[in-house]
Amino acid sequence: MSQTSLFRDKKFWPLFWTQFCGAFNDNVFKFALIGLVISQCNDLNILGMDSKGLQAFASGLFILPFFLFSAIAGQYADKFDKAKLIRFVKIFEILVMSLAVIGFLTSNISYLLFVLFLMGAQSTLFGPVKYSILPQHIDSNRLTSANGFVEMGTFIAILIGTILGTLLIELSTVGPIVISCAIVAIAILGYLFSRQIPDASPPVPELKVSYNFIARTYSQVKHSCTQKEVFLAIIGISWFWFIGAVLLTVISPLAKEVFLGGVDMRILFLACTTIGIGLGSVTCGILAHGKQSNHLVPIGAIGLTVFGADLYFSIQAITASLQITPDPALLAKTCTANMTMPTSLSFFLSTWHSYRFLLDLFLFGIFTG
Repeated sequence: MSQTSLFRDKKFWPLFWTQFCGAFNDNVFKFALIGLVISQCNDLNILGMDSKGLQAFASGLFILPFFLFSAIAGQYADKFDKAKLIRFVKIFEILVMSLAVIGFLTSNISYLLFVLFLMGAQSTLFGPVKYSILPQHIDSNRLTSANGFVEMGTFIAILIGTILGTLLIELSTVGPIVISCAIVAIAILGYLFSRQIPDASPPVPELKVSYNFIARTYSQVKHSCTQKEVFLAIIGISWFWFIGAVLLTVISPLAKEVFLGGVDMRILFLACTTIGIGLGSVTCGILAHGKQSNHLVPIGAIGLTVFGADLYFSIQAITASLQITPDPALLAKTCTANMTMPTSLSFFLSTWHSYRFLLDLFLFGIFTG
């Protein structure tokens, strides 16, 4: 059966597009907020942090709910109908994005950071459901392919959302208005897709939810350590997201502060990485031939190591061949004066080391996926 037949499956395509809209909206919102932070970098003094510190703080604030509430979210996924829970989460997203509109229209970054935390909480609730519902709706011989498509969709949504959020917020005075309309519209669209997801009965409806997230998290980690396959799967997916998060976090500083590039360079780097991860995820499903197996994991790990290491050497080669010397004073002046970065994309691509670097990013993404 063709891999793409999944998109004709009424049990799969609504979930795929619901997840796509969620990841898309997360990144439109996050990068619009980052763009707002950068545009106001000369005036910021929130919690005693400059723009760089604030960007790092924002990233941590979005991830914090995953640590705090994942154990509770997992219990909800066991206790309640997963399709109904997804619809509840999407309604919550509409409410959160409606709150975000106030922040964008008033350029209130402190308020938007609070909304970012709520968005992270919403994503935390959605996380366990989107994967645990797949085995209930998808045959085991197509499960690996379904996971691959969901992962591919996630990273394509990250790419498009990042580009859209970055560009729209820069549309002079209308940027915040356009962003506000976009994030609410995307949230509503995600809810409409979720309405098409078939019901999925809860495996443990009698479960009593424990809201002591510290004790519950400790209990789940302790239990997973006694289940070798489960524990290794947790380590594997955690390592994947750790690598992905680190890479996606350093791409913008790498383009801006090491190569002295502009938005176009950052988008190119992000595109190479996220498209690579998406293609790698789908390729995994194809190579597995419908079987659930871990034999591709070592291959992925080897590729990560090889191309991850070569990324370092290609960066050194680029800065040497183009004689790029990061100048902190110039960067600070650029921030305050909103000047154009000195390294154009065409100049960056004038050496073959740059293509080696882009290939490393792409293949790093392939093997990560």
